[in-house]
Amino acid sequence: MGNAGSLNKWSAQFQKLARDFHNFDIMNCTRETALTCFPKVPLERALNDDANSSDLAVGRESGVPA
Repeated sequence: MGNAGSLNKWSAQFQKLARDFHNFDIMNCTRETALTCFPKVPLERALNDDANSSDLAVGRESGVPA
């Protein structure tokens, strides 16, 4: 496609994003992913009315650096 030239840099950029935004609960709702810096949550669960509940707020407990 020509626009994915920096694909090999994405993982490191997401790692930096996880460090920079450690105060936020970021969820990875991708079905198949190589990213491990955000907790993986099924999309259906994240979109549920309970998406703001504390059981989804697992960012710091999931190994994301603080």
